[in-house]
Amino acid sequence: MAAAVVLLSTVAARSDDAKNACGEAAIADFRARLVLMQQESPVLPVEATIAVRRLEEEFCLRFVRCAHSDPNSFRFRASFESCLHNEAMENYEAEERKE
Repeated sequence: MAAAVVLLSTVAARSDDAKNACGEAAIADFRARLVLMQQESPVLPVEATIAVRRLEEEFCLRFVRCAHSDPNSFRFRASFESCLHNEAMENYEAEERKE
C-alpha cells in the first residue's frame, strides 16, 4: 500500500476529483479482495501466492490508469513499475539498499 500512497499523492497533486475517487476506489477494492484471499488461505501455497501477485498487478494497473491515460508513456510505465516494486517491498518488509 506504500505504492498507493505515493501514487495517490501524484493523483492528488493534479487536484482532479475524478482521479482521486478512481485511486481511492482502486485501493478499497484491492484491500477488500486481498482480505478475502487471505481469509480463504492463511498459509499461501504456490497458487495462492501467484493469485496475490496477479491481484497486485491488477491493482497497480488500475491505480496508475487513474493518473495517467497513455499506457505507452514513460510516466505510466514508471508509475506501474514503482507500484509493483513498492508492493513487493511491503510484502517482504524489505528495505531499500543503501549504496
